[in-house]
Amino acid sequence: MAKAKVETAGFAAELAKLSTALDAKSRVAAMSAANELTRLAAEAGRAFSPKLPTEILLLDYEGREVMIQAEQGESARMKAVIASIRASWDKVRPVAEAKRGSAKPVAAFSAAVAALEHNTEAGKVAGLAQTLLDRVDDLEELF
Repeated sequence: MAKAKVETAGFAAELAKLSTALDAKSRVAAMSAANELTRLAAEAGRAFSPKLPTEILLLDYEGREVMIQAEQGESARMKAVIASIRASWDKVRPVAEAKRGSAKPVAAFSAAVAALEHNTEAGKVAGLAQTLLDRVDDLEELF
């Protein structure tokens, strides 16, 4: 019961942040709050053993998060998110590889992660992160 209250509180807090950001017409703050809502929803759905692994959904969240951090010029946070993308991918990659027809999407996603890891200049990261998000969509189709 306590865990459900914490999760509900997290959603309420992020919805309030989103509302405030929208009222203030703060694009980055709105994107950040909306993205955090995505993360909370993915984590909440974990309890239902979804067909699509939660880690794949979290790769979407992390891809958007790295874009947001790049836009803000938050180099240290951006690099931390890229490291988190690698860790998430390493965790879910075997599950993706076990799916029929996975060779091409797995290779493409791996290449997108490697490109992010090797090009951490904020100016390059947004485009690379968009490619990564497109490759997440390909992974989602496997499930």
